[in-house]
Formats: sequence, structure tokens, C-alpha cells
Amino acid sequence: MYKVTVTVPATTTTLGPGLGVLGLALALHTTIEMQVRADERLHISVLGESRDMFPTTLDNPVLRAAMRVFQHFEIAPAGLQVDILSQIPWHVGLGAHPAAILGGILAANNLVNGNLTNDQILDMAFSLGASYENTTSAMRGGLSISSRIDPHHVAHRSVDTVPLRVVIVAPEVPNYPTRLENLAAYTLIPDEISHIGQTALLIEALRAGDYRLMKQVMKNHVHQTARTAHIPGYAAAVEAAQAAGASAVVLAGTGPAVLAIAESHHTQIAEVMVGAFQEAGLEAQQWIIGVDRQGVTISVVE
Repeated sequence: MYKVTVTVPATTTTLGPGLGVLGLALALHTTIEMQVRADERLHISVLGESRDMFPTTLDNPVLRAAMRVFQHFEIAPAGLQVDILSQIPWHVGLGAHPAAILGGILAANNLVNGNLTNDQILDMAFSLGASYENTTSAMRGGLSISSRIDPHHVAHRSVDTVPLRVVIVAPEVPNYPTRLENLAAYTLIPDEISHIGQTALLIEALRAGDYRLMKQVMKNHVHQTARTAHIPGYAAAVEAAQAAGASAVVLAGTGPAVLAIAESHHTQIAEVMVGAFQEAGLEAQQWIIGVDRQGVTISVVE
């Protein structure tokens, strides 16, 4: 009887100008183990971050993704064991939900010896609520560029970057996802001409390790400014991080986590950012991590 283990990295998207295009895999992970049970029972165990987001019922996002695969191949395991270990916090902009969905799809696909293509995996993940840029960067690792070019195909490429260490600080903003629901749609539409040029420059800056160029182009744009207005202490955290040596500071995805890239002084940057949020009345988690260059890993054992 097979046991499949899938490890999926956290991801952050947009990175300033790259709305809907750029994704960066980070060295925080969700690991999913899946195997068929002989007793025809479903058992789900969850350890780690945000355990309340992984119910031990059919509403579990990993299980919902797996069931989509089973339906696709018209295979129904008699019983199923799913063990989840997550390092990725939910609702902060680090791709926890896409990681769970992608992990469930890949685990189930390997459990039934499926032959899903990358495009089918991307489409299935998207239909379950995972964005293409999150899913692509998690699958491939590192910095990824993705764009849907027709209803049946997503073009995507990976870009080699210099080794990067980043600071992530996630303030505990009450009801943050609910606040974003009220944003007017127009606030999320970028200035296309400006963003095309700045996204191209940002890719080159990350590839070449040009921290000065990162600082110039990796900024919060209209679609992010609308969100940062709902994060007390955000401006002070950015200013403090830059004063401590950060080259670029932006929202991680839709936030409220904040991503800072720097050549050095990472611990000091994290401390001053946490301090800025605490002065605004918010507690915050922090991580100093590298970029995950490997992407998804899968092992299958008997």
C-alpha cells in the first residue's frame, strides 16, 4: 500500500508591480502525507500553523482537492489517511490556501497513479480557488512568471535569481480579509504601461541581485495602497525597515504580511518592523527565510 508525501512551499505574489504575474516561492512549507486505509475510514490529522483552517471533515481544503482528482479518474479509495503539517500561516499573503490545494491534488494524483498534466493541475487548482501565480511558483520554486494566454493554457517560466534572504513580518490585523472585501474594484486595476516596465525591471533586479534597482521599482502601487490603508502601522514599519537597511519593502501578496528584501541586517530589520506594528497596537509574527528554489517535492513509498 502506497504512502505519498508532498511538500509545497509558501509563495508570495505581485512583489510590487507584478500583479497577477509574479510569484516567489519561500522556505516555509506545508507537508501532506496521504495513503489508503484498509478499514474504509477517513482520518485527518493536522499539526502546525492555522490548524483551525484544516477541519477534519470533508471541508478540509486538502481533501476537497484530492476528491476532485478522484472524481476526475473515477476512482474512490475505500478509506483515506491524510496527515498535514503546515508551517505557513493563513490569511497573511503567503499562499497557505494554494499550498493546501496544490498539495492535495498532487498527493491524490500520485496515490492513484494518475497522469495529470501541468496544465490540468493548474486549471484544477484554479477552479478550487488557487491563483495561477501562486500555484506556478509553488510548483517550480524560485521566481516564476505566469500568464494565461488562452482558456486552455497558462504560459509560465522560472527565472534564476541570486540567493535571497527575506524578512516576513505578519501583523495580526483584526478582520483583515473582511476589510478587503469592501475595496472598490477600480482600486485593484494597475496603471498598465507603468507596471509593464517596472515588472520587467524588477525581474532583472532579482535575477542580477541589483538591490538598488529593486528599491526603485519594488514599491507599493495603487492596488496595494488600497490594502495597506487597512493595516495600522504599515507606513511606520516600511520606514523603519528601510532605515535599518532594507532595499525593498512591499506587501506579501494581498497582505497583511510585509516582505522586506535586504543584503544584510535581517534580524535588525525584523525587530524594527515588529516594533512599529506593536506601537500601532498590533502583535506580529516574524520569519527570516530564504527563497525555495526547488518547488514541490514528492515521494512515494510502499
